[in-house]
Parts: sequence; structure tokens; C-alpha cells
Amino acid sequence: MKKNKKKLILSVAFLIIILILTVVKIVQKPKDTVDTTSNTITEQNVENNELEENIVENNNVVVEEKEIKENENTQNKDTDTEKTQEKKEEQTPKVQENQEVKEEKETLKQNTNVTSAVDEEAFFNVYLKEHPAYGEQYATLIISKIGVNAPIIFGADDETILRGVGHDSGSYFPGEIGSIIICEHNYMNNFARLGELVNGDIIEIKTSYGDFYYRLYDEQIVLETETYKLPIQKNEEKLMIYTCYPSDNTGHTPYRYVVYANKI
Repeated sequence: MKKNKKKLILSVAFLIIILILTVVKIVQKPKDTVDTTSNTITEQNVENNELEENIVENNNVVVEEKEIKENENTQNKDTDTEKTQEKKEEQTPKVQENQEVKEEKETLKQNTNVTSAVDEEAFFNVYLKEHPAYGEQYATLIISKIGVNAPIIFGADDETILRGVGHDSGSYFPGEIGSIIICEHNYMNNFARLGELVNGDIIEIKTSYGDFYYRLYDEQIVLETETYKLPIQKNEEKLMIYTCYPSDNTGHTPYRYVVYANKI
């Protein structure tokens, strides 16, 4: 009897232990699940963070690469602009040079095509039948290169050269086959650019009895007293134009700037 009772108590105790263990296992299992789930979430969070960091890094790399590319493009554009500007600057002198050559050729063409035209009826034995009165305008001086279009007044005193360029009354008239001397003050503007003329340039004198063309062949700076450098001679129609030198001097100067031209 006592033996059976003891056996029963042991069985009950064993069942209680098994029950306790089962309960404990059941209680621990959700915790393990929670822990596992928590670990999984943590790992995912870590992976997400790493992914986000990688994305940020990649974005930064892309941005940097884009900035580098933009900088390179900007530098290339600047370089291209500089090259274009340099090319334009290189071409500009050539364009100017070509334009100057073209103008020179055009001037040469015009110069070679001009020739004097004279009304022979206005002359008797190579002299004009009728001379203008002293102080009278009888012609027009035209020097296209330096913008001169001025009346020529017979006489070369202070009064006449205030109204135009003066013709030295001791020299010959155009068409009379002798020296022609014309002058004016340097401050009267007509001869301010006289020094720009070069050999080959054309000077025109228009009169009522003909148009006369002269080609420049020499220019000199002479003293006021060197009158022999403006000789009045016969048998060669030569035009001499002079003014005070330098051209920007408004006071008295002992020098004269003279250009010499032969009739065409």
C-alpha cells in the first residue's frame, strides 16, 4: 500500500515537472521569436542604412562627376572662345590689309584712267586768252584722298587765302605748260593733311576751260628762304603746293611743306 502510494506521488511529480517544462518552453518560444524578429529587423535596418549610405555616396559621386564634366565643358567653351577670339584677331589684320590693298588697287586703277581734257579754243599760242582778275576764283582744287575740295583764288596774299587756296600770281595757269604754285595757311584745314599724300596720288584742278590732273612724284620740307626749291619755269607743266610746317603749328614757322606733281 505504501509502495503504491509512493509510486503515485512520483508519477504526479514527474507529470508536474513535464508540465512546468512545457509551460516554460511555450513561454520562451515567443521570446525567442521576438528576439529573432528583432534581430532580423535590426539586420534589415543596418542593411537599409548601408544601402542609403551607398546611395548617398553614389549620388555624391554622380554629382561630383557632373560638376567635373560641367567644369570641363566650361573650360572647353572658354578655350574655344579664346581660340575663336584669337582667330578673329589674327584675321582682323589680314582683313584690314586686304582692304588696304584693295583700296590701293582701286586708287591705282583710278589714277591710271585719268587724263587731262583741255578746251584748245581757250588758248592762243599756249597762253590763256583771258586771265582771271586778281582775287577772283577761277578753278577748284580737288584732292580726294585727303578730302580737299576748295576754290582756287588768283593771288596769294593774306586776303585771298582766307577765301580759298591762293594761286601765286607769278606762276602759270593750268594748261599753259609751266610751273603752277598754290599755297594756303596750315590752319585753314585744306592742307592740314597734305603730309598724307604719297608718290602716285592724284591732284585735280577743275577750270571752266578744262580738267587737269597731276600725279604726285615728290614731297619736301624746305626753309621759307629756299625759294629756288619752288622754281617758276616754262616748257614743263609742274604743280607745286605748299603750306607752313608743321601742320599743327599756328604761329610763325620758317619751314614749308611742299608736294610736287606732274601733269598727266
